[in-house]
Amino acid sequence: MPYEVKSQTCTKCSYGICVSYIRAQSKKMKDRNTQYRLAQNTAMACTFDSWIPGGPGCPFPATRPVSDYLEQLVGNARTAGETLEKQKPSAFGITEKPFFLTEAQIGKVRGDIFETICRAILWNCCVQSNVNQDAPRFASLTLGDNYDLRRLFTLESGKKLGEFMNVLKKKGVSLSYSTPDIVVLDISSLPKRSRAYFQHPIRNLAVENQERMNKSRDIVAGLLTPKNVLFACGIKTSIRSDRMFQFLFEANAWKFIWRRVFGLTGCPYHSLTTQTFGADPTRLHSIDFSALGGASTATRAIDSVTQVLCPKDIQNWFDGALGHALNGRD
Repeated sequence: MPYEVKSQTCTKCSYGICVSYIRAQSKKMKDRNTQYRLAQNTAMACTFDSWIPGGPGCPFPATRPVSDYLEQLVGNARTAGETLEKQKPSAFGITEKPFFLTEAQIGKVRGDIFETICRAILWNCCVQSNVNQDAPRFASLTLGDNYDLRRLFTLESGKKLGEFMNVLKKKGVSLSYSTPDIVVLDISSLPKRSRAYFQHPIRNLAVENQERMNKSRDIVAGLLTPKNVLFACGIKTSIRSDRMFQFLFEANAWKFIWRRVFGLTGCPYHSLTTQTFGADPTRLHSIDFSALGGASTATRAIDSVTQVLCPKDIQNWFDGALGHALNGRD
């Protein structure tokens, strides 16, 4: 399918339907009034079936704004919905209202697509860094929400984290944290078979490549030590004043685990965003509580807050973050 979807392709799309009518299901869910769903995995597979922004074969310069790609995908989905409604009336069945997408839906989709594009670009940055056979091998990993870090580590390291959590539990306290969107690893010491999984670039966002990134954590599960993790990254399309503190909590919890559980220097944590909407990014320069021994030893919880507007910005940020992590290793 072309990047710019034409209406005549939507009724016979090989990737399936990217929009559907789900009012019957949403009625059964509390506080839900959704009419039409945008299946973002399908929409990504269709829009980016031949290349990813900033990747091999991309027809646009790496300086083209990511927002352009996001708008194109949403536009393609709208084209699909309007085309199906007009040319294939039975596609949605009996509906309460003509096809539409809400701004809330579109906002969420933009965020998820931006995150997926970042993951693919960072995956490819690691592949490019691995060209030198004598250098360490790197991999970009997608953890996912509510991932249990104990699964990621070797039995010894996982047990250490588990024992710490159990001690807290006995005191009526929990170690609550959200996992970063991306972690970058040194996989030099891993078995060849595991390293091979990360060897080839993500050339498009076909469903199998989306799954390839999502399943990457299973490839290294149980093989890593905390020292293998070079840095972590949180990704959001925007940081409004009432949302930015999620980054700070995540960064502090992340570094706490490395410092207080594993006895290592806090693993670097970074944040990427495209817009600030009037929020003051300097408020994200807040302190790393796990390292606090006095004002003279104070360091930031978030090592860098970077506005990335295009694939080139993401690639440049990665180079800097990787260099920072390698220079600061224990």
